[in-house]
Amino acid sequence: MDPSDRDVITFAQGDIAMWIDSGTLHLKSVTKHGDPVELNADEVAELLQAIGQLVREMG
Repeated sequence: MDPSDRDVITFAQGDIAMWIDSGTLHLKSVTKHGDPVELNADEVAELLQAIGQLVREMG
């Protein structure tokens, strides 16, 4: 299932997207060219904080 735009949290200029669907966390991480997404330390910290928030929301 594809989420609506309002349910998606994005990082790295949209190369990382995550959302909750039916009680599970979906995480998509790939560039427009199919390459791995590269993150610096600050971006990783921000991503982990957002994942933690989504996990708390999942209950």
